[in-house]
Amino acid sequence: MRRKPNGHYKWCRIAGLMIVLALSVNGSMAQETIDQSLARHNFFYAGQSKQRRMFIVKDGQVDWSYVDRLGRGEISDAILMTDGHILVAHQYGVAEVDASGQTVWQYAAPEGTEIHTVQPIGRTHIVFVQNGKPAKAVVMEIPSKRIVREFELPTSEKGSVHGQFRNARLSSRGTYLIANMALGCIHEYTSDGKEVDRWTGFLPWSVQEMPKTGNLLITGRKGLIQEINRQGKTVWQMNTTVYGVTQPQKTLRLKSGNHLVNN
Repeated sequence: MRRKPNGHYKWCRIAGLMIVLALSVNGSMAQETIDQSLARHNFFYAGQSKQRRMFIVKDGQVDWSYVDRLGRGEISDAILMTDGHILVAHQYGVAEVDASGQTVWQYAAPEGTEIHTVQPIGRTHIVFVQNGKPAKAVVMEIPSKRIVREFELPTSEKGSVHGQFRNARLSSRGTYLIANMALGCIHEYTSDGKEVDRWTGFLPWSVQEMPKTGNLLITGRKGLIQEINRQGKTVWQMNTTVYGVTQPQKTLRLKSGNHLVNN
């Protein structure tokens, strides 16, 4: 789990309903998006809706699309890899889908559990959070689906497994950052399951480490997006509800300093 996911990222990627808001660092509407269309950005987009759908958008046009006709579950996380395959967590499991829409391999979440986030580790392993009682972080070899490591995660004893976790990401230091919706906090774990830090007081849907600074960008379920340093101090924040975005799930900071926020 300490190896970084080499070369697996391509295009902007975001999962959720297809409502995208472009904002500047200070939280105002970005002038460039008023003057120019978002068509200048290429996207890989996975939608959490009544259907399980994924799209690649190039120059403002849908270049590729995928619809899971079974329609069970929701796509909460998906990554377009450099070989054109897609790694997707769809609530009831994890799968790898090729460019033709065929399933390369799939792992079904055990009965009573859900999987809403996944990330590759190199080309031979993945890591994901499995909601459940108990909840677990799992490292799995692919395509054999052999579990090579797992450890339990704390969560609330009340409520359903559905509301436990949505998003987790590896950090540059090889640790695992996990957004815990049920407990309202962010965890940081080593690869052997040791919790090295915890930040509380959030309603986190997703978390990611910012390059260079190592700060954490946290997207909250009630419209508050915060960047905190590792001491837990907020260094930047934005409330998206003033723009009508009341349930943001993920945020992407562009090189320009502007943000793409989905709802």
